[in-house]
Amino acid sequence: MRAEGLRRSVKEEKENKYWIIPVLLVMAILPPFIGEYYVSMLNLCGVYLIATVGLDILTGICGQISLGHSAFVALGAYAYGFLANMAIAPWMALIAGGLCSSLAGFVVGLPALRIKGLYLAILTLGCVFVTQDLIFYFGEYTGGHNGMVIPTATFGALVLDSSLEKYYLISSLSVLGIVFGRFLKHSKPGRAFSYIHFSEVAAEVNGVSLPLYKTLAFSIGCFYAGIAGGLLGLANGFIGVENFSPSISLLLLVMLVIGGAGSIYGAAIGAIAMTFFLPEGIDRIKEYVTFIKPEDFELLLFGVITLVFIILEPNGIYGRWTIVRNYLKAFPLNEVQVKRVRWIRRWL
Repeated sequence: MRAEGLRRSVKEEKENKYWIIPVLLVMAILPPFIGEYYVSMLNLCGVYLIATVGLDILTGICGQISLGHSAFVALGAYAYGFLANMAIAPWMALIAGGLCSSLAGFVVGLPALRIKGLYLAILTLGCVFVTQDLIFYFGEYTGGHNGMVIPTATFGALVLDSSLEKYYLISSLSVLGIVFGRFLKHSKPGRAFSYIHFSEVAAEVNGVSLPLYKTLAFSIGCFYAGIAGGLLGLANGFIGVENFSPSISLLLLVMLVIGGAGSIYGAAIGAIAMTFFLPEGIDRIKEYVTFIKPEDFELLLFGVITLVFIILEPNGIYGRWTIVRNYLKAFPLNEVQVKRVRWIRRWL
């Protein structure tokens, strides 16, 4: 019986992956027909998606609060820009940017062995201001207040001089980041991260090395941030200190809350919602709200949406979808049982 149940669960798991095929087809076919502006938005969406998945590994899965993720995005971006201007191959510069941020994350993760909660959040937030000061101090290499121009990326004979060409690179790395994140979550380190999130004392009693796995979570999460920073520079062709303000760290946290912390798919959904769909809706609403400044209205609406999700839907969009999916599995919509859940059919 146990073997039969295991085979059934494996079969259901495989069936649940079939939806990925049409999603990948849409990602590959649709962009050439939606215009330059929307492709640029998709590029930004992919960058934030990678950064949010990294933050989810660190905060959502391992439970280490970070308010300074934009600092590690900045390190990756400036490392990539500096190496790209030195005529280093883009793929090498991108990996080097990720490793640079990963090393910084490892260093920041060392104090996390002693502190947690609010104190860790303040420590990581301080990293943003330290990074900004370093950017200004080394202005000879970073451009300081003027920012840094990044050359067009070339991969052999392929020159990424259009948003569409950059999109296929960014989207490919986004999918790769999600796949690796899912693999990591269900691997031994991922389970150790979850134990630490639940209870550090219980994790240590059960043989989980807190120094190893906490620093590993910081290193992996910040590697994602560094890759996202490099891709941001590649996509925009220019980076400045204003691209990595503390508000960007808060934006990444909001994406995580809305999508669903602790879930790789949730982090991706939150990044897509906050980068692509929500700003479009805000722009349409702004036309009818004339008594509030546009920039103030955007911050106000972001705050309201975050509060609504924290109070009413703390598990995020993906968490709610999981509940609905499990309900539909328990009560499938066939001819015999449709009377019990007739109200669901109206919404399908």
